[in-house]
Amino acid sequence: MKILVNYFGLIKDETHLSEEYFELNSKVSLTIFLEKTLFVKYPSLKIIDFRIAINNEICENNREITDKDNLSLMPFFSGG
Repeated sequence: MKILVNYFGLIKDETHLSEEYFELNSKVSLTIFLEKTLFVKYPSLKIIDFRIAINNEICENNREITDKDNLSLMPFFSGG
């Protein structure tokens, strides 16, 4: 199963990438993907507050990731 992860803002700065493909063996929840894959590869992301969209829809961390999903990791924005 192949998914695309897009990085924005501070997350893009930490990964040095704007996007990246991941190969997963099976369907997993977003929480499991974060803990077992993304945070293992990029431990510094654990301390960044961010929201995740799957296929352009903001979702909860218990959502299941399926083949060809497109994830977007977006830090919370601030400003005036």
